[in-house]
Amino acid sequence: ISLDLVAGMLGLYSLGQGGFFGIGAYLTTIVINNYEWSPFLTLLGVLAVTGAVGVVVGAMSLRVSGLYFAITTFIFTLVLTVLATDLKITGGLQGMLGPAFPDFPDGWDWLGSSIAWCVMLGLLLCIGVAWSIRRSPLYPVLLSIRDAERFAQAAGARTALIKIGFFGVSAAMAGGAGWLFSFLGVVSPGQFDWSVSLNILVMVLIGGVNTTLGPVIGAGFVSMFPALVNINPWIQEMLYGALSVLAVTLLPGGVM
Repeated sequence: ISLDLVAGMLGLYSLGQGGFFGIGAYLTTIVINNYEWSPFLTLLGVLAVTGAVGVVVGAMSLRVSGLYFAITTFIFTLVLTVLATDLKITGGLQGMLGPAFPDFPDGWDWLGSSIAWCVMLGLLLCIGVAWSIRRSPLYPVLLSIRDAERFAQAAGARTALIKIGFFGVSAAMAGGAGWLFSFLGVVSPGQFDWSVSLNILVMVLIGGVNTTLGPVIGAGFVSMFPALVNINPWIQEMLYGALSVLAVTLLPGGVM
């Protein structure tokens, strides 16, 4: 959903979502494990930091467009992966053990896993944000920037400011996903490399660009495919690639 905000509404296909995802996960793990911050106070910090990084990266990357923008954000993810691998504070290649998420109070145990409910709440909030934007007066302005930026600028839209701001919101949303991910186990560099950003792009393309629920459907397919199709890894990758290409080719607008 975070990628679809900028890809669908502004035509900015970013390959940096894995990097923002990793920043959120590492920052959460380091702050809670080392400084014993509250998880929910940490969330506010994560959203602020990843949003600010997104604004900076967006301001630099948006000097170019199209393929060059994707390459710039791709390099951003590569640099972060190298740093996470080499720095001592991130645990190197072995990574770090993620913090524990607070359990439900006594008497609420029947609800099950508290982090699972928090993930669902986060998903619903992100869907709500995307749904609200698509039904706001801002949405036609975003589409005009995507399809005819010079005309939108001539009509008075502050195109650069809007694009950078939205990229910051998208980065903060990906950082929030990293906050949630840190509570699920080990946080290591391999979980946030370039292939993660590529998989997120595939999720959006399969589900449907600029649709509210399309990315959720695409994410479900990409996430469940390895678990449901448990065959030879090489054949599995080939089958996954072929299905992805067929889905994008036969359904260019996505499943939605």
